[in-house]
Order: sequence, then C-alpha cells, then structure tokens
Amino acid sequence: MSKTQSLIDQETLDYLENQRNDDSTIVKNIETEHENIEFIFEHAERYNNWKTDELYLERSFLAEASFLEKIHDEEQENLKKRQ
Repeated sequence: MSKTQSLIDQETLDYLENQRNDDSTIVKNIETEHENIEFIFEHAERYNNWKTDELYLERSFLAEASFLEKIHDEEQENLKKRQ
C-alpha cells in the first residue's frame, strides 16, 4: 500500500504542478492583456486630447476670422462714408 500511496501522491503532485504552470500562464496572459488595455487607453486619451485641441483651434480660427471680417466690413463702411 505504501507504493500505491506514493504513486497517488506523485500523481497528485504532478497534477498540482501542471495546474500551477497553467495558472502561471493564465496570470501572464492576463498581465499582458492588462498592459495592452492600458496602452490602448493611453493612446485613446492622447487622441481625445489632440482632437479637443484641434476643436479649440478650429473654433478660435473661426472666431478670429469672424472678428477680422467684422473689422474689414466696418473699415469699408468708414471708407464709403468718407467718400
């Protein structure tokens, strides 16, 4: 019975070792996936910041163009009044 018991113990130990290896592989895969997700989120945040900056620039350019158009129109009106 001792030989049978040691065989069972060895099989159990082998099984547990295989499970530990499988668990380690799963943990490494989860860590890699987590790194990939963080990478994607960082790039998404940078892209959103860039798009927000682009939107603010576009709005400021439109405001500037509108302001310059208004000044130009006022200047033309003043020139017409002088003539």
